[in-house]
Amino acid sequence: MWLRGLNALAGLPMMIIGLGLMFGGWRMGKVCIVLTFVALGAGVGIWAGNTQGNALVFGAGGAILFGAVGIASKEHAVALVGALLGTWITMQFLVPLGLQGGTLWVALGLAFLCIAALCSHSRQEVVMIITSFEGAALLVSGLVPVLAMWPYLFRFFDSTSRVSWIFGPFMILVPTTVGYCLQIADSKKHLAGAT
Repeated sequence: MWLRGLNALAGLPMMIIGLGLMFGGWRMGKVCIVLTFVALGAGVGIWAGNTQGNALVFGAGGAILFGAVGIASKEHAVALVGALLGTWITMQFLVPLGLQGGTLWVALGLAFLCIAALCSHSRQEVVMIITSFEGAALLVSGLVPVLAMWPYLFRFFDSTSRVSWIFGPFMILVPTTVGYCLQIADSKKHLAGAT
């Protein structure tokens, strides 16, 4: 994993940005959603570019294309991001169950439609969940090079994640839940102060 090769100081900005997203992501929801589109586009472009041998150009093109879609679909951007992320998470559960081919694509299509419908009704909560998840992922990613400074501690986390399949999701799920609860409390406090 490329995160292990980073200097510990490189992990600190990721941790700080991650904490900022976890605590106040709902305040900058529109920017976060567009940046999420850009990141998704870059990921899809790099994936497609690896097959063509030009990952950097495809990644930049995907980022620009998805970013433009995120800006253009103002009202539906949150539902689209929520549906894309929710469908990806659903795929992580369906593939180990042995679903493949047309059955998998039908199941993922239905999941996308259902999740998009759910996300369109509660946009602010979806923004809170997405920014909490992204903040937690950045926080844990930033912890990897910091933990690499202590080999014994790093080996403990590494061996635990290899033995227990739930350890990795647990390390993301707990900070995501904490961030979501903190954002709900912050938004309620903000609304109470505004009235």
